[in-house]
Amino acid sequence: MRKWAIAFLLCLVFAAGALSLRLWMHPQASLRSRDEIIRDMVKSYEIAPHLSDERIQHLLEELETAAPDAARAWREIMHRWAESGSDMAISSGVLPAGLDGTEALCIIVLGYQLNPDGSMKEELLGRLRTAKASALEYPNAYILCTGGGTASSASTTEAQAMAQWLIQNGVEETRVLTESCSLTTAENAIYCGHLLQQYPGITQAALISSDYHLPWASILFQAQFILDGASVSLVSNAAYPTSTRLYGASLLRYQANGILEIASRHS
Repeated sequence: MRKWAIAFLLCLVFAAGALSLRLWMHPQASLRSRDEIIRDMVKSYEIAPHLSDERIQHLLEELETAAPDAARAWREIMHRWAESGSDMAISSGVLPAGLDGTEALCIIVLGYQLNPDGSMKEELLGRLRTAKASALEYPNAYILCTGGGTASSASTTEAQAMAQWLIQNGVEETRVLTESCSLTTAENAIYCGHLLQQYPGITQAALISSDYHLPWASILFQAQFILDGASVSLVSNAAYPTSTRLYGASLLRYQANGILEIASRHS
């Protein structure tokens, strides 16, 4: 009886070792879930973006086995993330010329925390001035204001205050859309993505925010659009210039946390 038990235990050890060797040699053979693989991939890129190419490729192959449709989307997201660094091209003060001049374009203006009484801070007003200049450049485009209730002593939302300012400063009310639920940049992307699905004629989006914020916001909006399978693509941006800088590990941390928040809504 003892010899039989020993032989059985040896078989178990041998089988476990063979499985470990198989998984080490072939990461795609892993039985991990889609969400585990995606988290591993995002955190790997956050920690060492310039050293992670081989690791990311292995994880994408693993994801291909676990969830082929998700792998196609995440291959695109990781490619776009590599383009969304602190050195990405940013237009200052107004959207660049040459974008679609029809109603297919939506200019998305990201909010900024309101003062306690509901009034807007200078940084948000700067974003709005950039949005107004862009709206004049593209008079047929929609303008989507996004931001929730961040005024501690007032019921107005960022989006409502922004929309009111744009209308009072000459933008046609019929062109202005609002999203008033979001409280984070990831939620800006998520809720705007959901709202734009109600406007099938909109196929292109351009972001307006502060200069330091655009590399962070751009990848989140692109991730949301890709995971939605939407026909909307992010084509451009314009920034309100500030003295704030966000780059390196800090930028990667904000990007990674936002991407994971968006991924969790699509799990």
